[in-house]
Amino acid sequence: MLRAVVNPDGQQQILAQVPRYTLTVTDLRHSPGEAALNALRDRMSHQVFSPDQWPLFQIEAARLSETKVRFYVSFDVLIGDAWSFQLLGREIAQLMRGDQLPPLTISWRSEEHTSELQSPVPTS
Repeated sequence: MLRAVVNPDGQQQILAQVPRYTLTVTDLRHSPGEAALNALRDRMSHQVFSPDQWPLFQIEAARLSETKVRFYVSFDVLIGDAWSFQLLGREIAQLMRGDQLPPLTISWRSEEHTSELQSPVPTS
């Protein structure tokens, strides 16, 4: 769903290709205290994305020291739920440790279709 946008008619569209995402890194090694971190967090926590324009998320890194980096992540809930964001957090942590992620074997569309097939038919 990270390649998703919402068209003006309200339909989700998974884009076949998107530009390479560029991670913004803010160097805070010489910034005093928590003020700069709080400003970054406040800015991202109030961000509103245009649903028809990719990406519907933003990830930034704050370099705190030579060995410490803090990541800030902002997502529009149009592209995922709490479970999806927890999964993404675990996968980012795996990548930061240098682990490889397993290849994807299913798409959101196929999972959604399977879920629809397994849902009970509503009765009147």
